[in-house]
Amino acid sequence: MRERVEALLLEAARKALTEHDAERARALDRVSVVPTKTPEHGDFATPVALGEAKRLGISPRDLAERIVASVEDPERLIERLEIAGPGFINVFMARSQWHDILRRALQEDMQYGLSDAGAGRNVQIEFVSANPTGPITIGHGRNAVLGDAIARLLEATGHKVTREYYFNDAGNQMRVLGESLQTRYQQVLAGAPPDERLPEGF
Repeated sequence: MRERVEALLLEAARKALTEHDAERARALDRVSVVPTKTPEHGDFATPVALGEAKRLGISPRDLAERIVASVEDPERLIERLEIAGPGFINVFMARSQWHDILRRALQEDMQYGLSDAGAGRNVQIEFVSANPTGPITIGHGRNAVLGDAIARLLEATGHKVTREYYFNDAGNQMRVLGESLQTRYQQVLAGAPPDERLPEGF
């Protein structure tokens, strides 16, 4: 939906700019459209009039009014457009559009939102990789969930994902761990309590 709104506003901005600077109108290739922070400001907003008006040396609100007047919306995606502040354009989407999205999501079920945007691209994600010589923390659990979620999102967009968990099973800390285990094992066999040389828990 956001992409469709961007396309409508881009075409409208080009039309509004043509009377001031036809070359700039042709050069305009995208319009920034972002979700608003509060429903009172609509569903999306664009600052396109602010940036373009500054380049042309005209009033942002005047340009915003021309852009709004130039919007052609045959599919009735937009319920209304409002100009706010120095020249922001707030976009209120037609409720029927949100209803259509909900119906589509229900119909497509687990297939909803899947795409092939990342087809042919390989991605490797390394996550968790907890230190085997230290305690497992809640942070490790969080990173396991986060890493897997990112991997699944990439897979849903067609990426070929490889998950990687690095085992830090070499080096001095692993040697010390092995020696500690060996020492404690010998103590257990001898019925001796752990001594001060061993970390707490052995």
